This record gives sequence, structure tokens and C-alpha cells, in this order.
Amino acid sequence: MSAAKTHILRVKPPWRDGRNHTMCGRRVSDNPPARRAGYARRESVIEPGAEMAVSAKAALAGTPPFPWGRHVEGVPDGMCAICWDRLGTYGHQEWHANPLAVLRADLAIRDDASSVALSEELIALAELVAAHPGEFRELLETRSGLATLAG
Repeated sequence: MSAAKTHILRVKPPWRDGRNHTMCGRRVSDNPPARRAGYARRESVIEPGAEMAVSAKAALAGTPPFPWGRHVEGVPDGMCAICWDRLGTYGHQEWHANPLAVLRADLAIRDDASSVALSEELIALAELVAAHPGEFRELLETRSGLATLAG
């Protein structure tokens, strides 16, 4: 039996209810499927932090990109190497501090189902704005740097 793996949770946009994923792309379910008798759940998910991201970045310094042959150095025992690599590469982002960095993983998707889901989310947001243009304009006017977009 292989050792337990710990994955790092990916930060998601605030409008997304559910659909949690790890940095390596695994879907995280609040209700995991029933396990066979005698089969222990061997994976866990943790929230990243700025300090953890600094450690991951330092461990990856000077190594070529994963997964094209790099042996990821400095991965803590039991940690998913891909999650660790991506945390070190992209750092830990908070939505309100850097929304584009949070969306970077979503914008880099390559599978059709995820692409359709993201497209549907963006269309729904556009429809919400279209249904409430006055409120949206007011919100834009309250954000510094966005007043020119509101006009």
C-alpha cells in the first residue's frame, strides 16, 4: 500500500460554490464515495499559506519545470509533488489581492468539460451584469481605477 498523499487546495473565485480542486487538478468532494471495507482514505487536502509557498519556491529554485523530467526537490514527505511544484511556481494567491493569478489555473485548462464549465460561469456572470447594469456601474465607480470603465 502506498503512503498517504497530501494535496494543496487551489484558491477559487468567490462566486464558485463547490467545485473545489487541488493545485494538481484533483476534484475535491465534500462527500467522498463509500470506501470498500478495509480501505482507508489515503489522501488529504490542506489550505496553502504564504509561508508554505515561500518554502515551495525555495525548494524549486534552479530546477527545470515539472513534469517534463524534473525530480522535484524538497517536497515534504507525503506531499503531492505536482501540488508542491505548482505552489512553488505560482505562489499562494488570495482572491482580492490578485484575482488574475487565482484564475490562471482555470484559464490554462485543457479538457473540454472544464472548459465548458468555465465558459458557462463567465456567461452567467455576464448575464447577471446585464440584468443589473445600474448596480454594476455603481460598483465599478466605487473601485479605484475602474471609473473610466463605468462610462
